[in-house]
Amino acid sequence: MGDSDAALVARTRAGDRAAFDQLVRLHQRTVYRLAYRLLGDPDDAGDATQETFLRAYEKLPRFRADGNFRNWLLTIATNHCMSFRRYRRRRIVEPLDETVKGEPPDWAPQAPANPARSVESRDELERLRRAIAELPPRQRAAITLFTLQDQSIAGVAEIMRCSQGTVKATIHRARENLRRALETAEGQALSGRPSLSERM
Repeated sequence: MGDSDAALVARTRAGDRAAFDQLVRLHQRTVYRLAYRLLGDPDDAGDATQETFLRAYEKLPRFRADGNFRNWLLTIATNHCMSFRRYRRRRIVEPLDETVKGEPPDWAPQAPANPARSVESRDELERLRRAIAELPPRQRAAITLFTLQDQSIAGVAEIMRCSQGTVKATIHRARENLRRALETAEGQALSGRPSLSERM
């Protein structure tokens, strides 16, 4: 945990509510982006972000002083979003317009060199969004944290509270499920051009 977070956590524990407000300002964008990618709806993501910080404030006395505050927040957010999805049981489309460092995930369609393919590329992106939306919650969370939130395998394991081996297996299964889903979708939409899975 960085010195800034450590100092703010210490001040919050000492009763300084303004210090916690500053922690919110520092981390709310990161938490919101994760919630948006997991839930696919801005209103739901806003609610999840607020709930994450409410829970963090309540649980702060139990937070380890030498812990990673950002990852601890992401753990709370991930658990809340997965619970939300399980209970709501509704179809969600993944907002993938932003990707880490401007690069698409390795299972995403490549940007077309020819502008004439822009419509085709948008169709592929929509199929990808729908495929991610259909992943089981833990697979969706793992691949989102690893690919779109730029977390390491160790970071995902910490956030999801499981072993690194479990994270690797979960991400592998997610990628395989995405490839199968994209192949199925393309089989219905394509005629005569290479499949998206062949280009990944």
